[in-house]
Amino acid sequence: ANAKSLKFASADLKSDRQVALMALTSDVGAGDVLSMVNKDLQNDKDLVVQAVKVAGESLKDASTHLQGDKDVVTEAVLANAKALKYARTDLKSDKDVALSALKSESNADVVLELVNRDLADDREVVLEAVKVNPLALKDASHSLQDDKEIVRTAVSEDSRAITSASANMKKDVDLLQLLPE
Repeated sequence: ANAKSLKFASADLKSDRQVALMALTSDVGAGDVLSMVNKDLQNDKDLVVQAVKVAGESLKDASTHLQGDKDVVTEAVLANAKALKYARTDLKSDKDVALSALKSESNADVVLELVNRDLADDREVVLEAVKVNPLALKDASHSLQDDKEIVRTAVSEDSRAITSASANMKKDVDLLQLLPE
């Protein structure tokens, strides 16, 4: 089945919840379903949750109200961390949402780039982020680029992360021993 055929469906079919749910099980185009249904269905929480589980970035086609719903956004970022770009601003500062995005199977490496800057100064979020992507140290706050545990975690996974460490950490003997000759 091809969900993209929904684009050519009648207005009645585009407002039919069952049709939308069937389209979400399609092999092709399931991630586009929310962009093709009517506004009422884009505001149907259960349908939107199903859609973002299939394709997290379909959050962009959900209603503004649901882009600000923590449950919906959490499901979206678990499917694809890049869905964070479509979340309401306050949820981009939500620690739980950020930590969920870091558990995503898809694009977890970009989370620190997408969250609000206040989370770049959250030790737990940054530590998890550098475990997923050591080079995310570049997006951490200056104070956390000077945190020995965070820098050690990043550098032990990828020595290139040292370039984003503080000047103080770049001189740390213990950290320098982690670098290749």
